[in-house]
Amino acid sequence: MSKENNLENKDLTATFGNTMLYDVFISKMIGVDADYDDNVFKDSKSRLRYIIHNRDKSEGLLFNSDWNWLMCVVDFINSRDWVTIYRDECKIHALLVGEFEDIKIVNEEEPLINIVYRACGIYAKWYVENIV
Repeated sequence: MSKENNLENKDLTATFGNTMLYDVFISKMIGVDADYDDNVFKDSKSRLRYIIHNRDKSEGLLFNSDWNWLMCVVDFINSRDWVTIYRDECKIHALLVGEFEDIKIVNEEEPLINIVYRACGIYAKWYVENIV
């Protein structure tokens, strides 16, 4: 394996690892109980409960690939703070001044869903560590 291929594999691993980590934080933030069962997710709290409740864990969560899922997360965040989405960036601002540093993800070459997902994942991590 060449050095270039090895670097590409590391980048893919980092991206995949962050996706799994962001899904964990997002699911905890919106109220999904991932620890309820080894085989299925339990969701009786979020707006996605009709999709997630008893969803097989082998199917995973679709926050990073389905706008319907991701926009429910944006709605959740907007109920407390402020999300703005532009053509190539996503910003999340705290409504309480100084509560957290603004989250800003900008990338002209990445699909917008990835940008919004990453911003939501960073916010969810902060939320789980400081609010829940």
